[in-house]
Amino acid sequence: LVKGLLKDGFRPIVFCRFVETAGYVARHLRDALPARVRVESVTGLLPPAEREARINTLVNEGGEYVLVCTDCLAEGINLQQAFDSVLHYDLCWNPTRHEQREGRVDRFGQSRSDVRVITYYGEDNPIDGVILDVLLRKHKSIKNDLGVAVAVPGASDKIIEALLEGAIFREQAAANPAQLQFAFFDDIVAQEKQALHAEWNNARDREKASRSRYAQHSLNPASVAAELQSVRQAIGSSADVARFLRVVLQAANVPIQERNSAITVILSPGTPRALRQAIGREESFTGRFELPLQDGEVYLGRTSPIVEGLAAWTLDQALDPAARDAQAVASRLGMISTSTVSTRTTLLLVRLRFHLGAAGGSGETILCEEIVPLACTGAANAPQWLDAETSERLLDAKPERNLIPTALEQQTGLIIEALPAFRESLEAVAFERAAAQLEAHERVRQTTRISGRVTIQPVLPVDILGAYVLLPRI
Repeated sequence: LVKGLLKDGFRPIVFCRFVETAGYVARHLRDALPARVRVESVTGLLPPAEREARINTLVNEGGEYVLVCTDCLAEGINLQQAFDSVLHYDLCWNPTRHEQREGRVDRFGQSRSDVRVITYYGEDNPIDGVILDVLLRKHKSIKNDLGVAVAVPGASDKIIEALLEGAIFREQAAANPAQLQFAFFDDIVAQEKQALHAEWNNARDREKASRSRYAQHSLNPASVAAELQSVRQAIGSSADVARFLRVVLQAANVPIQERNSAITVILSPGTPRALRQAIGREESFTGRFELPLQDGEVYLGRTSPIVEGLAAWTLDQALDPAARDAQAVASRLGMISTSTVSTRTTLLLVRLRFHLGAAGGSGETILCEEIVPLACTGAANAPQWLDAETSERLLDAKPERNLIPTALEQQTGLIIEALPAFRESLEAVAFERAAAQLEAHERVRQTTRISGRVTIQPVLPVDILGAYVLLPRI
């Protein structure tokens, strides 16, 4: 079976129930498989760090490999990036354990469209017969009927024990004709089986009723999609993360190479030490902005330690006077000449904060915040605010002409002097955003039938994180 999986290009995990079983299965596979196939055994006798180290060594060396393990790896660890098939060498009386095993590889991030699962059992093994017939097939039947798995009833341990004892008794009776007079025991086993299935069916019916009761039939998919889109816009997409990483690393003179949707960041002793410390990396690495990953790659999502560390380092560059003097990769103040605008435009990066609480003043008050770009034309005391889409687009504006240093100093000085004049207009924007946030909260609460009302108040003054002037290219 394992040879067949390897021949078809799969990378299998062989799950065993007992430590001793895993040991002799691994030894047998090492003898039976070609020398090029590496076999590793991981059991609960090893500390968690050693288990992970053995798996990483097995995977990172590449080639063909097989992992033999006990149920210590059946939960709490993701193996979908390195393995894509499961062989159940020992059957568990609890079908949920089989699902947990399979869930280590058949989950989000698995690169293969098909994951192969093999259940290995003995046709003449009475214990395997009971587990397969009474438990696994019943479990699968309920899952196919309901759409979700229902665990074996918790009070069924004694019933299962009786079924297993009955299987052993029948085996002994078949070997010793003198015991055939106790054939009536089959009737008792049949009754225990019916009792277990009846209790299991009751659990299935309760779960079915519960799912019907809490089904979200009243939700409008279009409304949910709109709210989801607003959340995605607020937190950013994988494309935003990719653009941020590329721009910052290029500004920091860190070489990058891109191939097949993967990006390799080349670190060296010349890479700023503070940057290497911020991202927690001293050596070059390869990552992706979308799952699934290939062997040896890291995920570069919005909450990835590398991305978060790079963002913190970039902010430090903008805030640290010493870094600003050394041509930092980011600045809170600036001016460019670009064809993106046709008139002098001011772009402010602001942080809006709100107090969210229950109406009537009871309950907890939550501090919420969002960072948004706001662009305007005209004088600072009477700005003409541009729409949100235009403001977002101006973030991508690129300088197209060098500016005279004296003009640059003069214009940036004017920006700083004009900031206090923006305060009143920014407060009006804050109240508008608070009203929009309140409407969104009430819309979601109404859709989900959550009782009560909420209040949202802006926290003033508005924080101006960055100010930039965009001049039309002449």
